[in-house]
Amino acid sequence: MGGFLTTNYTLHYPEKVNKLVLLAPAATFAKIKPGFFTYVFPAILFSKDFLIKRAYNWFFHNLHAGDEKLFHQFSAGYRHCRPVSSIVPTVFRDEELARLDVPVLLLIGEHEVIYDARVALENAKKTCKTIQAHMIPDSSHCLTVENSKLVNKLMVDFLMQDPLAM
Repeated sequence: MGGFLTTNYTLHYPEKVNKLVLLAPAATFAKIKPGFFTYVFPAILFSKDFLIKRAYNWFFHNLHAGDEKLFHQFSAGYRHCRPVSSIVPTVFRDEELARLDVPVLLLIGEHEVIYDARVALENAKKTCKTIQAHMIPDSSHCLTVENSKLVNKLMVDFLMQDPLAM
């Protein structure tokens, strides 16, 4: 949800943002799949072990199913978080995305589960003239965990670039 909110902020206050990094932003460029509501909301609402494990495996596209340390951290977040926002991420209109005039880095995992990664990348490249978009291999929605070296390199390289040269 952070990427959606950050995009919205950038559209409303472009003078306050120099660069925008989006890591698998909810909706924003592509419609959320029904699975998001099927897996995530029950885990948040009821905080039962089996529901949290099901959401964890779905978010990670089963790529880290056996990582108990990571699951423990994920589970703690679900047990102790309570949604406070009534905002539901939606896909921005083409004309809104076309207004993004700051340099944008978009990273989406090739196994993204909350929306179709290819559709999101295609829409982003079509609508946002300042975007650098990458599909991260062997990654799902949790690409910062699943392919941290590549994600970090792309972010650092992007942030170190002179915005005037972009």
